[in-house]
Amino acid sequence: MPRLSLKIFFTNIAAVAAMLFCAANASAQENIEYDYDEPMEKCGGGFEFKGEEIFPEVYPKFFNADELETINSALRQRRSGKGLMISAAPFVLGAGCSFVGLCVLGLVDTNNPDHLKSMIRTTFYIGLGLFSFGFTLISIGVPLFCIGNARLNWAADSYNQRNAMSFNVVSGRNGLGLALRF
Repeated sequence: MPRLSLKIFFTNIAAVAAMLFCAANASAQENIEYDYDEPMEKCGGGFEFKGEEIFPEVYPKFFNADELETINSALRQRRSGKGLMISAAPFVLGAGCSFVGLCVLGLVDTNNPDHLKSMIRTTFYIGLGLFSFGFTLISIGVPLFCIGNARLNWAADSYNQRNAMSFNVVSGRNGLGLALRF
């Protein structure tokens, strides 16, 4: 008789351990994702899928309407930011030339110091104006460019999440089960 109760005892221990293991897995809702393919990645001003560039003409095959709208506005934002940063270059260059001229004028010795002071002051204000305008263009262009890049990354991540395969242990009203999402 003791052997029978010992057998029941170990069977009950195994059943309780199995239930605790399943309950822990179900409560954690742990997602195990498998790499089904290479994910879509943002590259430059577009996307790559399986190592090949995706052209804008075929975006509707990969993205839904909301993602397409986000991609189009992100590309415009990115182009605007890049244009502002490029257009700031002549102003910053002009400010640098103005400050170099200011240094040269400061070294020049003339007979009329008041005229020299007014030239230095004028050159300083011109250089300061050019620099501040260039800095303003850069300070607007860099955030636009970065936000556009982040929105393009969001679109690629959204595609990858939508097409990811996952395998979960889930609990429902009928009990525990396995769920495969793809």
